[in-house]
Amino acid sequence: MKSDNVKNEYVRNELLKLKTTLINSLLIVVAVLGLPSLIVAIISLRSANMFPYVSLISYFLILMLVIFSKKISLEVKTIVFIAIGLILGTRSLINQGLIGDGLLYYLILGVISSILLGTVPGIIVMLISIVSACIIAFLYHNATLGYSFDIVPFAESLSTWFSLILMTFLFSSITIIFSGRINSYLFKIFDSLSSRSNSLNAANQKLAEEIEQRKSFEISLKNTAKTFKNIFNSINDAIIIFDEDNNIVEANNAFYEFTGQEKDSKKPLNLSDLFENYDQIKASIFRGNIETFSFYKNEINLKTRHDQNSIPVEITLIPFPGEQSGT
Repeated sequence: MKSDNVKNEYVRNELLKLKTTLINSLLIVVAVLGLPSLIVAIISLRSANMFPYVSLISYFLILMLVIFSKKISLEVKTIVFIAIGLILGTRSLINQGLIGDGLLYYLILGVISSILLGTVPGIIVMLISIVSACIIAFLYHNATLGYSFDIVPFAESLSTWFSLILMTFLFSSITIIFSGRINSYLFKIFDSLSSRSNSLNAANQKLAEEIEQRKSFEISLKNTAKTFKNIFNSINDAIIIFDEDNNIVEANNAFYEFTGQEKDSKKPLNLSDLFENYDQIKASIFRGNIETFSFYKNEINLKTRHDQNSIPVEITLIPFPGEQSGT
């Protein structure tokens, strides 16, 4: 799950880089190729007694976005660019109708918004474009809108043709740049993910091997413990293992048979419960220092559960590393 989150975060970061690069490249292309288009539009529209103030202001805003691109977020740059495009496209349709390039604006803006902002914003831009175009068409059909210039000379004008050709070239360039950038980044992301996947697979393989080794070790340890338990219980002498508080933590079958103590007793046995001369054993074990353990071998009286008389036995105390134990 964690590796999937890392992959998803990596893909999101790469897509953000891709979108940022696309909008910056788009703004530069529009700023470079849009200048001759603006000049041709000024010449063409001046002959029709019009001046493209909106186009001029829009171009100025595009330049500002290019200059301050590092300080402006991806969303702001994209929204401003799309808003400018919608205004220019709508104005072109209103002033020039079908002989203008307004529909080209609508088409390319729908593609750009869907790539940079997502499917829903792309659909919204498309709906705005369709509604705007339908309203303008209806107004032209009812003669509410009409051409304010002689359409025949305008349509036959060489500057009009150049303007439309330049706009088509501009939109085609944008599409080609978008496609190239997307393919390049997708290949980069795929290559990087493949490398990360190979590294992750190698790590998973190593982890699987370690898990398998651990399982094998645990099985071996269980078998060793079982073997030790069998040997421990097969010894005829009574053996007990006790902790630093002198509580019995383990005992073999011979001990329980010899003393009559209950093997599954809930109350832990203590050395003081078993030996009459417990202080003698305690002194031998601790010697005034709980960290010091001494060997002790002597005859001492062992208490049994059923017999009131104690039994003299010989005991041997043997230290375990980190533990205190006795037999």
